[in-house]
Amino acid sequence: MVEAKNVSIRYLAGDFTDIGLKEWTIQKFKRERKVESIWAVDNVSFKLEQGDFMGIVGVNGAGKSTLLKSVTGILPPKKGEIITEGNLVALLELGTGFDGDLNLRENILMRGALLGYSRSFIEERTDEILEFAELTEFQWYKYKQLSSGMRSRLAFSICCMVNPDILILDEVLSVGDGSFRKKSNDKMMEVIKGGAITLFVGHNVDTMRRLANKLLWLDHGKQIAFAENRKEAMELLDKYNRFLKIRAADPKAVPDLERLDEIYKKTAIRPNPKKVDYTYFEKFKKNAQGKEQRFILYMEFLKSLVLKPEKVDGMRAYLKKHDITHIAFYGQTALLNTIASLLQSENVKIDYIVENIDKSNICDTIYKRSLEEFPQTQLIIIADMVHTDVIRQKLKKLTDIPSCSLDELFSEDNI
Repeated sequence: MVEAKNVSIRYLAGDFTDIGLKEWTIQKFKRERKVESIWAVDNVSFKLEQGDFMGIVGVNGAGKSTLLKSVTGILPPKKGEIITEGNLVALLELGTGFDGDLNLRENILMRGALLGYSRSFIEERTDEILEFAELTEFQWYKYKQLSSGMRSRLAFSICCMVNPDILILDEVLSVGDGSFRKKSNDKMMEVIKGGAITLFVGHNVDTMRRLANKLLWLDHGKQIAFAENRKEAMELLDKYNRFLKIRAADPKAVPDLERLDEIYKKTAIRPNPKKVDYTYFEKFKKNAQGKEQRFILYMEFLKSLVLKPEKVDGMRAYLKKHDITHIAFYGQTALLNTIASLLQSENVKIDYIVENIDKSNICDTIYKRSLEEFPQTQLIIIADMVHTDVIRQKLKKLTDIPSCSLDELFSEDNI
């Protein structure tokens, strides 16, 4: 359990810790310095039970990270109290809590002690931690000899392999690159879905929508709202997204839940129809004709695959759910090579392409778009993102083979 009861956390600005006691005394005597209290968190309350995933949102300076530090015990609240029951692990700054002159095994023991675990408990898991971090061959190296990526992998592995009851995440769900990023993300999801209480600070709205069943909204330290169930959390997240658009139009705007919809209609920034706006590329799906608009649409989709690994996870889940091993493409796009590589890495064979081209490096078999009868295959992927609906209707008249768009194939809802 994690419960915050009217928690307030204060920082002192201008006290002697900033400049030293001697200089502070002199400035105080000359009346040149004043100590100011800054309430980074002001009267915040919430309660979490086993299995809860609480997202914490708010613009920069809202007090999100400060609140997490208070839950971990780093910053005791000035007012109120925080109650935690169970083993707590925090992924705030992955590189802290290590000694550069100790080897990896020694650092694992020290880090485990800082997390509150017994020596015997950590010793039993040391080999497993090193193996997961892919650092077994470096176990006798000094910590300072590791690269920054190795250090992150070690810290992440220690935190995830001790089966925490409470998990604190600040802007991180996985670390590393390539295969380790996928492995670390899977492990994190395993911990979360295994019943751990999770507090997550991040700007990834998709992650919030996928995992959160509770949501806390902070602004300048004050609690704007706390959603106690998934339905309320999704509604509150929608309101927060509207506020972000209001804030973009007016940086001095403050949250007002009662008037938020009214203010949003009046002040939220709208896309300029005279300019190509990358964040509003959905409109091109029905109307795009020119090459420039098509290029923007395809590149935006490709960028989303890079920035959101969960989209690729959605593809894998779709293929597994429908037991897909053979597919065909209808249409040739600027990103077909990338999509084909992702599919082939999952042992999916591309039988043929339907397109008005002479050759392709995707597969040997090409049929013209004038084809009236389609060769059998398990699934036809509509690769043309502009005329998706038109092609879908055509396929329904010509074949019983199922079809899907790229958006459907790479949807996070498949997970």
